[in-house]
Amino acid sequence: MHEVTFYPSKIKVTAEEGRNLLSLIREHGVDLASECGGTGTCGKCRVRLESATVIDGKGHPGPEGRQGRIRLACHCHVTEDIVVTIPESSQALIKVLDQGVRGRYLFGPPAVRRQNNGWRDGARFGVAVDIGTTTVVAALVDLASGQELSKKSARNPQQVYGLDVLNRARYAQTDQYGPLNLQRKVVAVINDLVAQACHEAGASRERIVDVCLSGNQFMLRFLRREDTSDLTVPPYEARSSASVSQAPSDLGLDMGEHGTAYSLPSASAFIGADIVAGLVAVDIDKWERPVLLIDIGTNGEMVLADKDGLCACSTAAGPAFEGVNISCGVSAINGAVEGVFLDNDERRLSLEVIGEAEPVGLCGTGLIDLVAELVKVGVIDRTGRYSAGAEGWVYGNDDYMGQLRQKGAQRSFVITDRRTSKDLFSLSQRDVREVQLAKAAIRAGMDLLLKERGLRQGDLHTVLIAGGFSHKLRPESLVQLGVLSSQLGDHVEVVGNTSLSGAYLALVSEKARERVETISKLIKTVNLSTHPEFERSFIENMRFPTS
Repeated sequence: MHEVTFYPSKIKVTAEEGRNLLSLIREHGVDLASECGGTGTCGKCRVRLESATVIDGKGHPGPEGRQGRIRLACHCHVTEDIVVTIPESSQALIKVLDQGVRGRYLFGPPAVRRQNNGWRDGARFGVAVDIGTTTVVAALVDLASGQELSKKSARNPQQVYGLDVLNRARYAQTDQYGPLNLQRKVVAVINDLVAQACHEAGASRERIVDVCLSGNQFMLRFLRREDTSDLTVPPYEARSSASVSQAPSDLGLDMGEHGTAYSLPSASAFIGADIVAGLVAVDIDKWERPVLLIDIGTNGEMVLADKDGLCACSTAAGPAFEGVNISCGVSAINGAVEGVFLDNDERRLSLEVIGEAEPVGLCGTGLIDLVAELVKVGVIDRTGRYSAGAEGWVYGNDDYMGQLRQKGAQRSFVITDRRTSKDLFSLSQRDVREVQLAKAAIRAGMDLLLKERGLRQGDLHTVLIAGGFSHKLRPESLVQLGVLSSQLGDHVEVVGNTSLSGAYLALVSEKARERVETISKLIKTVNLSTHPEFERSFIENMRFPTS
């Protein structure tokens, strides 16, 4: 057996000869991203080997000099005692959006109506939880007043099994301990967040009598340790989308003995409880003209509300807009670029960086901004190719500069530290293609969903953008990419984390919970995977619009 020490967590564990390093990291809860789930394709599970030798997947000693002993954990196997450092870009806490709009519903917590279940007199609390693919947020609520007492958030620790739901589902379906490990990870973080919130509010977990859980189908099934195979193979029809009420102890949640854990209902396989909760949060019934709620993420869920009711679709946009499968993509960590501006007249470059740290890469909004800005100034043409005529153009400020350069076999837009001449990160031609694929899928989904009701984008009164990074999205960037038409640039409203807001409303209002149940059954779903016009619309929308 060998001793392995991880920094900065200072976790010390023992490992048998030949143990895969990423597997060891997963087992002991060390914070490390692994987008591809350990298949060796994403290159994001970087660790620094401070001592000893680790043998890679091909049985060869790892290089000592290049990149300061940085290696991929999934390719390493332990052969002796070793010290491993998780770089800050892989382990830092991410920026979490925990605010969202809330509709108005008559106050009256469902738990209070069930108060004869043996609870003691005194204060009673509830918890609203949003289980996102990337983050988990929990809000502690006083059920006597509806007041939110404390809110805590953290990275979803299931990321060690893959940043996207499909990699996690593959892990659950191919590893006998997969479902249990996924459940334990998310239950542990929920319990930890609730403990933090209770400590801050001076509340006892024993007095928590109701928990409302929101998330997409995958997240809620992972929590309940349920099979997800029906969600990953055609025709992608969920066996059940109904809400589930059970004892918190059945899930491993450390809360009141007589409480209830309520998982909100979904509408279909890819229109999850998070979207249903969002519809309740934005008071979808109040809109008199057509309105579209959209979550710009991996599944590109969107719901159209008009005089004929609710119509929804989900489009396989992929995780590019979340920075996944992008060579310079990172989560919303310190050092992530979340906003980019280019001025063609003065060749000026402006970067908005989380934590005002040295830029390490692009998170979702930064990626959208940079590609949109490069299209605007002509560095990227309509087809998505880097323009040969833009080579030599330099955009900069006192600290950083960006320019188009040939890197290896392809052109890339490279961000460089002017003070040290160090290349910080680059956006490759392949990265631009990933953005094109994502934006084309979302735009095609929007166009076909509107066509179902005989509408066009210009007929929409408002586009509501929800999701974890929606607060930093610039509508003009979405227009420049062609996700939205120019007619909609002034009709976009950012509504934030409506999944958590909807869970809160279902916690404090019987009427809101009834509405959640009703709306989940009223949504008509359009299956784009079998839609005869999707492929044509997708191809047409690959191009960027003209300025």
